[in-house]
Amino acid sequence: MAQLVSRNARELHPLVLNLFLSIFCFLSCWLQTSRRSGVGLVIAGLWIVPGISASPSPLLSNVTIYATNPRISYHPESACKGTIFGGCGVRYDPWDVETYKSPYGVMETYYRTSSWQNHPGSTEARQLVFAFKGHALFVYGAPRKQIEQFPSAGSHEICLDDDCHIVDVAVIYALEPPSSNEPVLIWMKVGLRFGHDYQVQIRLLEISERPVFGMTFHHFVYTDVIEDRIPIYRQGENQTLINVTYHDTNPRISYLPTPESYDPWDKEYYSFGTYHQTFHRTSNWGNHPEGNLIRRVEWTLEGTAVYIFGAPRIQLKHPPGHTDICIDTKCHAIDAARIYLNSPFNHDPVLLWYDTNVNPAKTTTVQIRFLQKQSLFGRLFGMAFSRAVFTRVKQIYPSIDGVRYVSHTVDDGDQGVHYLPYTTCRELQCRTPFNPWDVETYSTSSGRKETFHRTSTWLNALQGGNNRRINYRFPCFVSKISVFGAPPAQLRHPHGKQEICIWPSVGCTPVDAEQAYLNIPTSHETPVLIWSIDGLDESRLHSIEFRLIDRTEEGDGAIRGLTFSHMDYVEARPPPRPPSPPVPFPFSIWTLLALLYALICVILIGIRWINYLSRDNHRDEERRPLLR
Repeated sequence: MAQLVSRNARELHPLVLNLFLSIFCFLSCWLQTSRRSGVGLVIAGLWIVPGISASPSPLLSNVTIYATNPRISYHPESACKGTIFGGCGVRYDPWDVETYKSPYGVMETYYRTSSWQNHPGSTEARQLVFAFKGHALFVYGAPRKQIEQFPSAGSHEICLDDDCHIVDVAVIYALEPPSSNEPVLIWMKVGLRFGHDYQVQIRLLEISERPVFGMTFHHFVYTDVIEDRIPIYRQGENQTLINVTYHDTNPRISYLPTPESYDPWDKEYYSFGTYHQTFHRTSNWGNHPEGNLIRRVEWTLEGTAVYIFGAPRIQLKHPPGHTDICIDTKCHAIDAARIYLNSPFNHDPVLLWYDTNVNPAKTTTVQIRFLQKQSLFGRLFGMAFSRAVFTRVKQIYPSIDGVRYVSHTVDDGDQGVHYLPYTTCRELQCRTPFNPWDVETYSTSSGRKETFHRTSTWLNALQGGNNRRINYRFPCFVSKISVFGAPPAQLRHPHGKQEICIWPSVGCTPVDAEQAYLNIPTSHETPVLIWSIDGLDESRLHSIEFRLIDRTEEGDGAIRGLTFSHMDYVEARPPPRPPSPPVPFPFSIWTLLALLYALICVILIGIRWINYLSRDNHRDEERRPLLR
């Protein structure tokens, strides 16, 4: 409500100001014409000055950064407990994470540390650091009810850049009711410069071990300028928006870095009821989040919005670690720990982050990065990815009146289906070429013989146009295409990465065959629908290419496959053309007779005129006198 009032005030302010400026301008011109030039210049100056300072003030908003946010760093990462031969005997984490339930039913967390083994002024000093841009900053500690004893007076030093203040936290907490379960404001700073980078440090200065004094931190609130996010996409007349889901097994998704000695990513399966699902997970064990070694999930998309989901809370094996999500080069820290803490404990994927203002006119790169380092004392944190949903722009083609839709089936043995390449080689010299496509025959439960084609990723050429692919050109206009793979009982290898291209106007889309087979609604002896598309342009002829975009090198036992059983399509048969009406004769019989009569009259008049001219010439010759 406050933002709405502020926005209305910002819009009303220039209108009122312009009215006064118009009056000043009128008086200035009148005084100039009345030879009161000095007063006119003064009023003109008054008109110019408000015009310069009348720019609308920015719209502000409060941003809350909780204690578990990755933007906050806690130091030191570990502390020493006891010494052995001059070195550290046992290392431990000096920061504890506490959880409680707020009066509003929300699960909250705060960080706690103590003065035991604290060494201010050294690398062992207990402190937290946070960087931000904003107009004001508010620092909150844990609720009074959650504090077992008061922190000692003068034990906190809060520095905003080089401006440091000693905060008497004990006095602040003494003013709070003992039963209060609200976070406590312990320090604030307003009037900061817009757009300036600030860094705040909160240090524990106390080094006493008896009694032990503590420091708690709950959250920051800083006031920042709201960006005017102008919508990038405006829906056209012949366009609609559809949601496309990329599961974690989608061929477009890459899990990096590429494993050398071991794969840091695990693919997990889980079921509830008759539904089966997958997700990918990793942990901070052996993680070194620097450069290309950052463990990340990466893919590209063309859409107007993107929603990213993590694994269900019930499937988490480790607490969520520090994560950020990058759209192209702009990254956003994700407080995954707080998100999961307030998510239901069930099998539903958890929404981690979304952006509804993506540019669909270009290809956008999305990354989910795991920034949690390996713990010095063996604490494990994790990151899990389930799926991404993005909103894509789909073209709507005009429908033709009277179109009749007819369904057709193209079997794998149809003469129009081409399996390429026809041969491939095991070595560069190609001494023993072989056909990479196999025709398999199986019997259905009714005893009918069926066939399908299969190939594998073994020695698949991904470059030079020699990759394994299936081509088919539709002989008619089509509105819908459905592609089917072999029955599950006939599969020999795991699914390789696949994509299907529709030319023209559609391009290539990935085929998530693993998800298609994971929740099949039919029996294991029935071909499986692995991909479909509808809403095609019914006025153009199309062709399809089914590609295997995966490869297994020689000597690698991880062979994956592709199968093709048949393809269904719906023909958009245009209505028959109506018979052409007889062309009417442009003239009636009476019109022809009239034209004929006029033509005869013209001919007769011409003949009479010629005779008249020839008779006059003859008379002139008779009158000519004889020469003597």
